[in-house]
Amino acid sequence: NDFEPVVTASSTNPVSPSESAPCSLYKVDLDLDELRAPLRGYKVVRSLYPEGRFSGTQPSTFTVGIKTYPNEAIFWENGQTFDGLSLYKLDFNHGGRYLSFKMDYNDVQPFNLSGIDLDVLLLGER
Repeated sequence: NDFEPVVTASSTNPVSPSESAPCSLYKVDLDLDELRAPLRGYKVVRSLYPEGRFSGTQPSTFTVGIKTYPNEAIFWENGQTFDGLSLYKLDFNHGGRYLSFKMDYNDVQPFNLSGIDLDVLLLGER
């Protein structure tokens, strides 16, 4: 699942960090139906593999969110920084019925995030 929508913007004027940073991208309430994961089963995110390029000097932060019921608030775990140079994956151990992901980027330099690969463990039902 890719982040949507894809937005491209450019400016001929100088960019002010106070006016353009930070930015956040979210993908929320994934139930992994495409994997034939039963909705009542728990999915544990073990690792994220961000697919993209980050040209800024500030690392991005990836966070996993979980929830058990559709109407409850997402519980966001602690985020982990990613620069694409020293790491190729981020290790987590968070699970629930519905998964969410967030990327925070605190730089004004271009970045490209085409998707995130997941290492997910499907557990029994409750």
